[in-house]
Amino acid sequence: MTNRLILAIAALSIAATCMISAGFALYAMIGEVNRKLPDNNQIGYLWFYWSKIKRILGEYKRLYPGGRLSALYKTLTAVASVLLLICAWALGIFR
Repeated sequence: MTNRLILAIAALSIAATCMISAGFALYAMIGEVNRKLPDNNQIGYLWFYWSKIKRILGEYKRLYPGGRLSALYKTLTAVASVLLLICAWALGIFR
C-alpha cells in the first residue's frame, strides 16, 4: 500500500466516525427540542434534509441559548468535510 492510500483510508474512516457522531448529536438535539415543543409541532426523527436540519438548529438555539450540541454538530460536520477533501486529494481526484 502506498502512503496516499493509507492516508485516504484513515481520513475516510475518521470522517465516517465524525458523521455518525454528528448524527447522534442531531438526534440528541431533536430529543431536547421535542421536550419543549407542543405535540402538534414536534420534529420527527426520520428523513433529514437541509430545511429540517436548519429548523432543528434554529429551534435548539432558541430554546437552549447556551446549549453546546449545535456547536458539536457543526464542528463534527466541518471536520468530516475537511477529512473527505483530504481523502479525495489522496486518491487523486483533483488531478
